[in-house]
Amino acid sequence: MLRFIYIFNNDVINIEVQQDRDKLSPFIRNKNTLNNLETKLSHKEDILIWYFLKFLGQSYPPFEIKKEFFVKEIVELIKKTNFVFYKKTKKSSLKKLKDFSIIPLKDIKIELLVPNKILIKIDSIIKNKLKIKFYFKIENFLYDIPINYEFLIPLNNEKIGKINSIQKKNLIKSVENIIGKSVENLEYLTFEELNKLNEFDFIEVVYKSNNNSNKKISFASNTIFKLGIFDKDLLKDNDVELYMNLLENYLNNKNYVEYNGELILIDKNLIEEVDNKTILEVFTKQNNNKSIVQFINHLLNIKSKVTINQILEKLKRSTFKATLKPHQEEGVRWLYNLYLNNIEGGLLADEMGLGKTIQVIAFLILAKTKKNLIICPASLVHNWKNEILKFTNIKESDISLEIKENKYITILSYESARNRIDELSKIEYDILVLDESQKIKNQTTQIFEAIKKIKRKFSIIMTGTPIENSLNDLWNMLFVINENLYELYNSKIKPLINDKNSSKAIELTIKMLYPIMLQRKKEQVLNLPKRKNIDIFIEFSKEEQKEYDKLIKIFISAIKSGLSGRIQSIALEGLLRLRQFCSIHQILPSSLLNNASLKDSKLEKVIEITKEVIYNNKKIVIFSQFTKSLDILEEKFKNLNFNSVRLDGSITKKQREKIVFDFQNNKNINIFLISLKAGGVGLNLTSANTALLLEPWWNPAVEEQAFARIDRIGQQQETTIYRLFYKNSVEEKIYKLLEEKRNLFTNMSESLINIKNIEMEVAKDVFGI
Repeated sequence: MLRFIYIFNNDVINIEVQQDRDKLSPFIRNKNTLNNLETKLSHKEDILIWYFLKFLGQSYPPFEIKKEFFVKEIVELIKKTNFVFYKKTKKSSLKKLKDFSIIPLKDIKIELLVPNKILIKIDSIIKNKLKIKFYFKIENFLYDIPINYEFLIPLNNEKIGKINSIQKKNLIKSVENIIGKSVENLEYLTFEELNKLNEFDFIEVVYKSNNNSNKKISFASNTIFKLGIFDKDLLKDNDVELYMNLLENYLNNKNYVEYNGELILIDKNLIEEVDNKTILEVFTKQNNNKSIVQFINHLLNIKSKVTINQILEKLKRSTFKATLKPHQEEGVRWLYNLYLNNIEGGLLADEMGLGKTIQVIAFLILAKTKKNLIICPASLVHNWKNEILKFTNIKESDISLEIKENKYITILSYESARNRIDELSKIEYDILVLDESQKIKNQTTQIFEAIKKIKRKFSIIMTGTPIENSLNDLWNMLFVINENLYELYNSKIKPLINDKNSSKAIELTIKMLYPIMLQRKKEQVLNLPKRKNIDIFIEFSKEEQKEYDKLIKIFISAIKSGLSGRIQSIALEGLLRLRQFCSIHQILPSSLLNNASLKDSKLEKVIEITKEVIYNNKKIVIFSQFTKSLDILEEKFKNLNFNSVRLDGSITKKQREKIVFDFQNNKNINIFLISLKAGGVGLNLTSANTALLLEPWWNPAVEEQAFARIDRIGQQQETTIYRLFYKNSVEEKIYKLLEEKRNLFTNMSESLINIKNIEMEVAKDVFGI
């Protein structure tokens, strides 16, 4: 927490910020540290003064209150803080101020201000409720005033205002009468409550969007949803796009849409009866393949056979020992309902960190099957076993990490399943679970072919990144549920992809197969602490720039003198070396960099950030693609007497579990060094509040997987994500290219990227080929 230091200096009171302690300490001027300052101040007097300063138009220290505002109320409030100093001259040291009579009080007219509106700001939308804050609006006053603010408001150098307390109480009472509850400390409103308030002129409702602008709020009307998907001719021209956006967001489990400068909230009751089946009905009429028609008809006729209350009651009477969060209850209900409707499987694509594993374990308990197979990355095999033993009363003897036909649950790695598929394919399983199913995103691989041969009645596909490189990733996973979906893909989706109409292909995929896909984002279902994403662009020093340019010249020369057939491999080799230089210079081979004393600007920035985290008694996770960079960081931190742990491909499964446990539970271990490939999935590192990515990766989805190690269920702290880039380098080119492509698949995932094509695109740009 932070506090203010008040320094009286003749005709001004200077205000600085320091850590919450009664002794003087260094002043804090870092803008990132001071973001949302009012939430970090520990003294209520400081918070009131902060708002007064804000109304004066001051945002960052050093703040000042000029003599024009030396009024009794302000001086008395500052006096209460007991942390006031004075300075006789510029050169004299700070002395504690005890006699406040030396401050000349001003007699300024205090005007009674009448708040004419209540402003409700929506911070975030969480499932069926909204996180809100109440403010007063006063005519012709620039700033919004929190309803619990009881202090002064500066109007000009001659006047100060104070809120009319009677009018304030009347406004608050009016809001309370409408919603039937007290607004004091009220943080959430339901859609219904907000809709009621939205109807009154004295209430204004806004949503703060990503670009910090306030958007108006409205509710989707009932009439628009009485129309089916293909009744668009009945809509007005400007309603068609809105209708499609609303429908698409609803199918993707979003209950709002930002459209035409407004935030439109979707009341779930409005769209319960939307006709989403037309596309599939048309397809079944045109198709002669009985298997796919049967599957589609199943999708069209899914009935709700179980409620969440029934599920919770069943779990209560079972061996299940965990408490599910609301979104997890809904996920278990969705899986169990597919199972009861004899659908062949489902894709659980919740964002990383939302607890997909616990949902599947709960479902396995409900299904009461006899033989289940879980296939996951090798690093997660023991994690699955431990989670099952932790949250159920299943005996360890009923779980096998080898292929044994009589076991209740078998857990294998993808590689083990591939290598022993002949043995595995002789057994019929009730349920097959594929965790981190992006492993089967390519149907040309041996793993994909092996999975197809496993006999099972029901398949669960789990992934936080259903699309990594293209929409084909998603469909390849869905083929595992029912191979007859090939026909649906070939006739409806493939032509659109070939026409480069990717957004239409996604839209159609969602509309056709949303019953077997469930994806929730963290911001939709969790009230996690805030996350700050900070991209830092670092300038090369003159010497660094010289060495970087020399590297480029070396590879341009090699490309020009090399055989034409080797141009691509030389370019990719050069690209790798430039990226290594931009990671930590010294990991380059000495033949390419023989300057051992070269300053490393990025390394200095990493150490600076890490020191700040550790000095604040926090923990940091650092990701790099290069193990040699981790070697150098490990040595640097050791020399600084910082305790770190490390995870890369050389670490065994048992060592991995111990390392994670130590980092999570040992207060003396502040740094976790992780290779992106070895530690991007399957780790829970919520004891850290900071993650740092040393180099950009070609795929934002992979970066996000890494960041989800700290930004997930169980996180109690505000998190900060740092991504470091060198300016005017290959890293900035990668950054710009990926930013252009990042939003192509916002409906289902964060990226549409063919890594090899991007590598060559960047290489051609850098080396001019």
